[in-house]
Amino acid sequence: MDTDHLLQQIRDLSLGDGRQLVTKYAAALSNPAAFGILLADEALKELYTPFFSLKLAEVLISFGDGVRHLSSHALGLKAKGDALVQIGHFREAIECLDAAGEEFLCLGDEGNWARSRISWMTASESLGHVEEALREANRARSVFERLGEQYWAAIVAVNTAVIYDHMGRYQDAIQLYTYARATFLTVVDQPETAIKRAIAIAEFDQAVSFCRLGRFAEALQLQQQAYASLIALGDTQLTIFIEIDMANIDYTQGYYGQALLRYVRARDALSQNDTGTPTNPMLLAELKLWMANCLTKLNRSQEACQLVEEAVDLYRQSGTSLQTSNALREYGTALRASGKLPEALDALREALVLFHHGGLGHFVRTTKLQQAEILLEMGNSDEAYTLARQIREQVDDQSFMVQSVGAALIMAEALLLDARQASGKDNQTPLLEQAALLCKQSALQAKDHHLQEEIYKSHYLLGRIFAFQGNSFKAAKHYLAAIIQIERILKNLAFDLSPSFLHSAWAVYEAMVVLCLQQSQRERAFSYLERARSVALSQYLRQASSQYDKQSEQDEIAVQPELQANKTTALRIQYELREWQEKYH
Repeated sequence: MDTDHLLQQIRDLSLGDGRQLVTKYAAALSNPAAFGILLADEALKELYTPFFSLKLAEVLISFGDGVRHLSSHALGLKAKGDALVQIGHFREAIECLDAAGEEFLCLGDEGNWARSRISWMTASESLGHVEEALREANRARSVFERLGEQYWAAIVAVNTAVIYDHMGRYQDAIQLYTYARATFLTVVDQPETAIKRAIAIAEFDQAVSFCRLGRFAEALQLQQQAYASLIALGDTQLTIFIEIDMANIDYTQGYYGQALLRYVRARDALSQNDTGTPTNPMLLAELKLWMANCLTKLNRSQEACQLVEEAVDLYRQSGTSLQTSNALREYGTALRASGKLPEALDALREALVLFHHGGLGHFVRTTKLQQAEILLEMGNSDEAYTLARQIREQVDDQSFMVQSVGAALIMAEALLLDARQASGKDNQTPLLEQAALLCKQSALQAKDHHLQEEIYKSHYLLGRIFAFQGNSFKAAKHYLAAIIQIERILKNLAFDLSPSFLHSAWAVYEAMVVLCLQQSQRERAFSYLERARSVALSQYLRQASSQYDKQSEQDEIAVQPELQANKTTALRIQYELREWQEKYH
């Protein structure tokens, strides 16, 4: 029996039958060690279809026991740990990897001991043990460099960079990614396909760090390179990860419909097998979080809450600190969108405890920004301003543009609220001047870094500041700039899945209408009402005619609004806009 046929049979058989098949096959083997290495290599190749990889690992462990070959047994334990990391069973993974590491050291096999640390790092960080993960990473990399195994030294560097990225040390991460990509090009003792695949992984991981720093053009270029490489290699599993990564950048820049489209595409690809069961449940849970983010932005908060609750429960059951805390942060976003502000703060506080414990700086700052926004919404301007200022001071030193702009807008909003509550022009003027300066800086930075939503928010806030000062000309100028940006965002949304005007963008049109009426410009006010109605109805009616292809009933509940609901929403928009027309014209 050739090995390809054997592997296919193992794939199709149950675990017990697969073990029996390999036991029979082993009886005729003259070189058990070579077969053990073959199974270990195959388990590594199949790592992104983790349940088959796990089956191969269990078969390899059984094979090592059966032929009494300690190296094969250790390789099986390592492969099992690798697969368990992929499905989110981090504690069990560490147990397997530690056991494998001890067996490798008993055999004097330092190289395989160091290889057992690679997945160990990921598992340890996911459980919140960041310093331990970095310590083992440094030990493993030193071993590979001493042994002259540059390929594996670069692999460790990539995994270390991922941890730095989670900690907010983006420049350190970028340096390691650059080192790893250069090192891969010098490797001659690995197959060309393995090298190309490793470079592609480093490229799309580095793109994440570029995105965190607001360097979206560089991020997109790397993603496209990685995507093209993996397509050429026929690696469908990793292309799913890049699809998700590209969706994350779309989301960051405000392209929520396009991001949701990519997430749905990745989810569908993840679930494409004979049983219809996802091959990676933990990745599916992450996708639920990301889809919920988009749904919240698209004013579908109830669907978002449902998806996030499912993800939170799954992560809590698995005991994964990083994933649980991130899910809680997303839960806070969904609760806020549903108007449950105290509950949202509770979720964010729980998330912060876990993020602080893990030393994950980027997530700490992002969560605190969410807290500041909610505090501002609850009228606590002083606490919101202080929190946002602290974050901005931290991130300005490191050029984290998305967080910097977000913090500046919160500070400006808090200053405007304070000015409204202050008595006397002398007390109001310095607050308003400071708020306007922050908004102008934010608008320029958002434009430079293509942050779509932040551009319109900056202009809208500037318009409100000038309106409060009685400067109608400048207020109208900035309201119009905000409206133009809103319509640009909506025009580019995939499937026209637009944010709700009545809950977000409509406020800008409303402010412009009120400003026009205050100046007795009734015709102009009416024109903006008609403009808002035209864009809003266009979005919802085109959405109704551009439904996704037929999917399962569950998918329709989770991702698609019913056609009748779209029609009802469109009619409601017409009714509310007509009320405005009757009131002001």
